[in-house]
Amino acid sequence: MTKYFLILFCFQINLSVIGQNNDLLLVYDGGKYGYINTNGEYEISPSYLNAYGFSQGLAAVRIEGTYGYINTKNKLVLKNIYDFAEAFKNGKARVYKNGIPYLIDKTGKTIFEHDFLDFGEFNQGIAVAKKRNKTYVLIDSLGKEITTPYTEKNIDFKFGLAVLEGKNHERFGKIEESNTLVIDQYGKTVIQSGIYNEIQIIDSLHIKGYKYIKKKSNTPILMNRNGEIILESDKNLIVYDPSELSGYYDAEIIEKKKGKKVRTSVIIDSLKNIKYRLPEDSYISK
Repeated sequence: MTKYFLILFCFQINLSVIGQNNDLLLVYDGGKYGYINTNGEYEISPSYLNAYGFSQGLAAVRIEGTYGYINTKNKLVLKNIYDFAEAFKNGKARVYKNGIPYLIDKTGKTIFEHDFLDFGEFNQGIAVAKKRNKTYVLIDSLGKEITTPYTEKNIDFKFGLAVLEGKNHERFGKIEESNTLVIDQYGKTVIQSGIYNEIQIIDSLHIKGYKYIKKKSNTPILMNRNGEIILESDKNLIVYDPSELSGYYDAEIIEKKKGKKVRTSVIIDSLKNIKYRLPEDSYISK
């Protein structure tokens, strides 16, 4: 009983949001799952061996080894015919039947037929699909292939961009020692391979790339989301990230003092002019 109330206490932080969605809270009690309202009262008594939270008015529950969807009145609105079922997002959910994934709407209708072995979660209307020849493609929410096949398995889109790493993206460009590249959500190459050893998507406006200078140091370069260079590090300046001050950037300058190289944290503009110089032995904290 104590554990139950601890769980409820944690949930109470977000009760106002949950109430707006008319969703119930999933609880685990006595070896089974049920749902309570925002007052801590059972709306659906614990009766499911496995269940998931409500999303868009429906929750996936396991009944006799297969999954279906119930509404907040505990009515089974989509029959338990699935091997596995995920939460609804934007009116669609990914389910598995006989080991094959499908995208369905809230009536249970299949959005598109396909011949893929599998496809991942849709992000901004795009997902990675695995073809029967073990290559991968990007598909839209109607199952249409929007790129030619490639061999990269995991693509994580961030702000509409994704980094591909390794020697397994031959279709995007010549494979060289520096073989990291960036594509957008439509499969278009934003940054070609053969330029950077490592690339990071910083935010919606900035990309950071690293490349070896004389094979000694991995030096950062800041770019915009089109891959155009904003600031490039050199032997006296190391560029890091966009500053919390709009239009400025965090960096370090390298100076000689008393015959020794000293690094000082600074904030600079896009022309490398120093706006702020931090005290010695201090640094910019994120």
